[in-house]
Amino acid sequence: MVPWHNAISQTPGSPFMQSVNTSFRPDFHCHSTASDGHLSPEALLERALKKGVTALAVTDHDTFAGYSQLSGARLSEGFTLISGIELSCLWRGRTIHVVGLDFDALSRVMNQAVTRQEDNRWQRARLIEQRLVKAGLPALLEAATEASGGRVPGRPHFATAMLTAGLVKKHHQAFDRYLGTGKVGDISSLWPPMETIVEWIRQSGGVPVLAHPRKYGLTGVKLRALLTDFMGAGGQAMEVLSAGQSDADTRFLTLLCEQFQCAASLGSDFHHPGNHWCELGRLPPLPAKVQPVWELFREATRSGLQVP
Repeated sequence: MVPWHNAISQTPGSPFMQSVNTSFRPDFHCHSTASDGHLSPEALLERALKKGVTALAVTDHDTFAGYSQLSGARLSEGFTLISGIELSCLWRGRTIHVVGLDFDALSRVMNQAVTRQEDNRWQRARLIEQRLVKAGLPALLEAATEASGGRVPGRPHFATAMLTAGLVKKHHQAFDRYLGTGKVGDISSLWPPMETIVEWIRQSGGVPVLAHPRKYGLTGVKLRALLTDFMGAGGQAMEVLSAGQSDADTRFLTLLCEQFQCAASLGSDFHHPGNHWCELGRLPPLPAKVQPVWELFREATRSGLQVP
């Protein structure tokens, strides 16, 4: 395993030897085909470099396989690859996502966590199929697994299976009718509590980050309650900048960062090249008032970041 700040490549013609913007442009939330992204980890990295990203965390759902596939790559000067994962958990009956950044990928705790989450995801996939069958649809687990490339299928893969079978005309219709929040295929009861997820990340040497806080549909009061519990459990940061977020939301989250004394992170939540609003490298810099999450990274990682 190479250090998180990978060596400078001198290999001619390497796909990762792209010119990068000299300014610091991090993206600490994106997905590859290791979970529900549409690009392979290698293609994702290449796209990030072309878009001027200078520090990247591949944060696949409940696995760091995407990061692991890239950790041995020889990268261009000025670019930093950071270990990442997005873990699903429960808070007061709601599914919440916590991003783990800069953890030790060799950590026994984190590897056991991934194994447990994979088991949970397979149980969830089987329950989704059972519920969809009861709703009158055919069995779709095999097709969803094929859509996922043989990995654990998530709801997007079931949506793809429905589209392929002609059960819906558009991908989003699968979520509107069957898979979205509160629908028959929305299953969250298998996830561990948020406190457990935070503990896993901290014990692995990483930084727990509350992912896209405005995407949970919480009121301001409930979001403050979530942050109270998250920080009380050992959480350290939240995403102040996320794709498709309004300026008003950014101002509100910046205020919450100050009030709760948590660090700020940012990430596009990139999944698909066709979704321009969540493209890699599009986010503005973090607000000046907040503490950037990279100040909490390990010294070996911080020394590789090209922060002006």
